[in-house]
Amino acid sequence: MDFASDLKIQHHALIHGGRLNVYQLADAVGRSHSYLCRISSPTEDVPFPSDLEDMIMDLQKNYEPLHLKAARHGFVLVKIPNTKMSKGDENELVTDYHNAAAKAFNDLSDFVKEPDQKQLKKLLESLNLIIGKSAGISKWAKKKASKQLEIF
Repeated sequence: MDFASDLKIQHHALIHGGRLNVYQLADAVGRSHSYLCRISSPTEDVPFPSDLEDMIMDLQKNYEPLHLKAARHGFVLVKIPNTKMSKGDENELVTDYHNAAAKAFNDLSDFVKEPDQKQLKKLLESLNLIIGKSAGISKWAKKKASKQLEIF
């Protein structure tokens, strides 16, 4: 499928497959339910407004259209996890990251040995996990370093 068709399918899932039904979404965003159905229909050629898309993604907690757009342009979209912790949790952070990296390495090895859809799915899940953990640790490390510099 082409990008526009994939995006329309993601928009349809965003409107019709989330936490809120189409009527609740219509009330929340101040538009009619028929309008939401039209802009999300794969058979209609009605553009999906970006401001409405952002609002609905936040309401539905579904960011798949963003993932699709990022992938089209060669980017990876990752939600940065919250890494607030006490000093004792730092060792746990290191262990958790090590375990995630080891799992990604094992899943990559398994995929190289047997490249099928099941192994691919496991590999992509573990790679996305390690990317998210890396982004979270990066944010935490920058924050920790800036606080250390403030002391001196």
